[in-house]
Amino acid sequence: MIRKYNWKKWPTVIIVTVVIMNYWQHQNYKKNVAAIFSESLTKANYNLPTVDEVKLPLGFTFLALKSSSEITFGVGEARKSVFLRVTPVGKLPLIWFLIDSAYHLDIAPEELDKLYMYRD
Repeated sequence: MIRKYNWKKWPTVIIVTVVIMNYWQHQNYKKNVAAIFSESLTKANYNLPTVDEVKLPLGFTFLALKSSSEITFGVGEARKSVFLRVTPVGKLPLIWFLIDSAYHLDIAPEELDKLYMYRD
């Protein structure tokens, strides 16, 4: 007796795999944005405390949308936050990070003024 193969499960497997990969990549993007932000300001003679939290919208990773990201840093009561514009280079939703996961970080001059106290 020949048994038929069930092809109906593959779309579900592919969708679940893509969602898991995007979520994993989203966590990596949050870490990378924090590292690039800190390194860039260190090169520009800023002495920032370590970054505590990066709030990056899921639309950035899943839909390859230009997004505003909030970065929080500081210790105790002296916590500050600034907003960055994060722009992905690729424009293919759900899979853009597989092809080219490059992105640009831009900070507005008003947000950079908030960091003046950390300038050397």
